[in-house]
Amino acid sequence: PPTRPDAGGCLADRCRNGPANLTRITISNSSFQDAFLPGALFVEANARGVDFSGSILQNSDFRRANVERSSFAGATITDATFDFANVSLTDFTNAIGASKGSWFNIQGTPVGLVL
Repeated sequence: PPTRPDAGGCLADRCRNGPANLTRITISNSSFQDAFLPGALFVEANARGVDFSGSILQNSDFRRANVERSSFAGATITDATFDFANVSLTDFTNAIGASKGSWFNIQGTPVGLVL
């Protein structure tokens, strides 16, 4: 089996059904710490106060999501989309690949975001 992820971030035995579609889900104050969710759709999700720290989220879509006061510390967010998202007080300290993401018209002031 391959040891490197394919273009969608999946290994041979993972992502068989495609990326997770969590569009419009409410997952406030939950933990997805160290989760493997490449390409996941969190479009318009209410993910306020969620711990995504250490997670693999490359190519994920957080358009118009509320991730206020969430943590992406140390998460891999390469090519992720946060357009129109509420990132107020969201922690991006040591997030990997943030500069390759899309941050058009974000709302609020994030913490530790280096673009």
